[in-house]
Formats: sequence, C-alpha cells, structure tokens
Amino acid sequence: MTLYNYFDKSTFLELEKKATISPRKRAHMNLHNSYNEPIQKTVIALTNGTYIPPHYHRHEHQKELFVVLSGTVKVIFFSDVGAVSDILMLDSGEIAEVLPFAIHTVVCMSDTALVLEIKSGPFIADDCKESLDWTIPENSEKSSDYLKWLMSAEIDTEIPIIFK
Repeated sequence: MTLYNYFDKSTFLELEKKATISPRKRAHMNLHNSYNEPIQKTVIALTNGTYIPPHYHRHEHQKELFVVLSGTVKVIFFSDVGAVSDILMLDSGEIAEVLPFAIHTVVCMSDTALVLEIKSGPFIADDCKESLDWTIPENSEKSSDYLKWLMSAEIDTEIPIIFK
C-alpha cells in the first residue's frame, strides 16, 4: 500500500522539458488519478510564448486555485467586451483563486513557470470552460500577436480593434 506520492525537482525539470518541445508551449502533469475525482490537481509547466485563450467557468463550483511554484505569471481579468479589468502578477510562492464567471487568462512572463492548479471535479472536457465572441482561438493566426498584446496590457486597456 502506497502511503504518499512524492514529486522532486527532477520530475518538474522533465515536465518543463516537455513544455519546451510541445507545440502549445506547455505541459500538464495530473496529480489526480481520474477525471471523476472530486478534486483535480495539476502541475502545469508554462513556457514564455504559450497562449491560453481568455475564458470563464460558468458553474458555481468551478473555482481555480493557482499556486506558483516557480517563475512569474500574469493573470489577466477581462470585462464582458474584452477590456482588461484587473491584473495579478504572481511570483514563486504566491497564490490566487479565480472565482466562477471571472473571464481570465494566464500569461507566462518568465522563461518558464510551474503552476499548481487545484479545482473541483469531476473534470468534464465539454463543460470545463467558456469562450467569448472576442476570444482569439489558440490556433488562430492572430494568437501570437494577441499574446504579445496581453504581455504588455494594463488595467483599463481595451482590446485592440485588429482583434475584434
């Protein structure tokens, strides 16, 4: 009988290596055994240049807790029309909880970052996040330019007309 799970620096270095060679520039390591578990725990290795489209979660139980293990990430919050309403810069050791219905994205500001994401399960792929009309899809030709805009965006910045 296993009494615990242990994850050392080499585990995280391997995850970062996977992220650097991934077309999405990020990699996930689930710490839960099943998507049906009531608590979903995932370590996400992000590399600078990964693009996570702005989205929100529409169910009351869909809070996301982000624990930054290393690096720096920028959590950007948006209004319904895509204007930046708030920004959190999180460094190693800092935590943020994103509440349901909050439109947000996470941008890797350092070369790499490791983030522990904890959220309520079960995980249902078709019901995990919602996009908006103004959201630039991950595989869009505009996604890299939009990411550059996100990296420099400040509070009260409107989404540029070229992305509408």
